[in-house]
Amino acid sequence: MLAVLSFLLLCLANVLMRGSQVATIALIECPRLAEAEPQKAAGAETAGGKREAASSDVTNVRAAADPWPQMEYTFPGPACPPMEWLEAVRHGSRRGVWNGTFFADRPCEADLRVHSASEACEILSTFDSVLIIGDSFERQLTGGFFMVLRDNFVNGALKQWEFEGQPDITEFCQGEQQFDERACRPFWVHSTRDFAGRTAELSAEVHVHWLNFMCPGVRPPQLDFLHWRHPTFMNDKWLRAHLLDHPRTVVLHGVGLHMDLNATLTIDTHLRRILPLLEASPQAEHVWIARHAPGRNKPAQFLQTQGTEATLRFNDALQRFFEARTRAQGRPRVPVFETYNLTVEATSFDGSHYGQQVNVEKAQLLLTYLDGVRRQKGWHGKRWPEAV
Repeated sequence: MLAVLSFLLLCLANVLMRGSQVATIALIECPRLAEAEPQKAAGAETAGGKREAASSDVTNVRAAADPWPQMEYTFPGPACPPMEWLEAVRHGSRRGVWNGTFFADRPCEADLRVHSASEACEILSTFDSVLIIGDSFERQLTGGFFMVLRDNFVNGALKQWEFEGQPDITEFCQGEQQFDERACRPFWVHSTRDFAGRTAELSAEVHVHWLNFMCPGVRPPQLDFLHWRHPTFMNDKWLRAHLLDHPRTVVLHGVGLHMDLNATLTIDTHLRRILPLLEASPQAEHVWIARHAPGRNKPAQFLQTQGTEATLRFNDALQRFFEARTRAQGRPRVPVFETYNLTVEATSFDGSHYGQQVNVEKAQLLLTYLDGVRRQKGWHGKRWPEAV
């Protein structure tokens, strides 16, 4: 116990010394620092004085140095392969019931699962990091993930510890209001770093507690939302370095509305820059998030550029772009999470955005996909060492 605590204290000191880098390097990834020394030693000088390259052994070295013990699968996985699951979601529906239960298409209908918080933690702990990149749609999806991870559907998308002294906010920012009320937006959780930062002024022992708070017994997932215009995401060097240090990164990624659903503009100014970076990281899992259906209350001035026809045309153009890129380069097809049918029979509070029901559904459907991916690759979640 003392050795583990000392190690985590060393990690905390390392993070604090990095100053502004804390904005892009999560406190919870500290245990990964333990991997650096074994990797360095693997390339040490031999008896003959020559330095051996250890690249072929990196995977084995990482596994041997990983301080997080591997978990066995604790619940049954989906029967359908991951790509078939996404197709089943794409062709699913609420079967004519407004705001009703969403059903994936057959034969994958039986794979619909409401994941518990512990299951979500196990799935996401399999991956080195999860980056959710996009606009307000993806920011709200992030809220859906945190509600599931925290098993808190009252205010789980928010930093409720900042409500102190604001009883009106405490009572008001609950349920659907978390998503559709401007007064609640300053409290949105954007990252698992928000929980580490919760106790920044307290002792390192409390930090250890909060590292284990989100997902008790499981390596805390590193999940971050980044706006597509954020300087960090626009920095290719940062993303390249992040993928190098976190090879098993999930990138959930979607944009387009701020470009008036102009597919050519989205492809030329955005995707052609980001795709080569993601493709250079072979273990990264990139999922494109298609644009969901406009609500019936979409303001008239936006119908031409963001209405039903424009949305369907944009989604179709992006599908064809990914398919053409696959044929031309022989790469695996980029998975597409198509959410049009998921939202076409749901209520939008402003004609563009959806609330708690839809965003929790999106998170649950993506968790099923990621569960299928990890099982297909033979990857397992990570638990806390017994000594902690």
